[in-house]
Amino acid sequence: MKSLVIFLMVLVGLMVTGCGHQSAITQAVSYPTDSGEVKSSSTSISSSGFSLTITVPEPKKVDKVVPAWVWIAQETLPLKVGTNFQLDGKVIYNDDTFNDRIKWTSSDQSIVAVNEVTGLLIGVGKGETTITAYAVEDMRKSKQLKVIVVK
Repeated sequence: MKSLVIFLMVLVGLMVTGCGHQSAITQAVSYPTDSGEVKSSSTSISSSGFSLTITVPEPKKVDKVVPAWVWIAQETLPLKVGTNFQLDGKVIYNDDTFNDRIKWTSSDQSIVAVNEVTGLLIGVGKGETTITAYAVEDMRKSKQLKVIVVK
């Protein structure tokens, strides 16, 4: 793997002291390891004792971008018969990007109906059911939430 070293020199600023001006400079270095993992380090230098450390991680590099897991904003949801609720979920990828390409399903449509594309829930009848969010690109990646419908 080709080594990449980036040097970043940042002027932190001029600090006024009783005798005059002093300056501080910070240097940060990012580089890939042999395994492909990016390591970041930073060094702060200051003659006045003031230091500022800035570490900016490099984007994660992967061979193939695939869904890693599914996130849903709710774990348990109470719902009344006849009311709607808009679910919020994301598919998180192995390169830390995300989108909302989720297929939503209900284990019991007589309790809660769900729009499989938008995730809009409708309380249909009293009871408990499970809503599952699947990553469209990989249906093995999913997350569930329990919905309890009351009258």
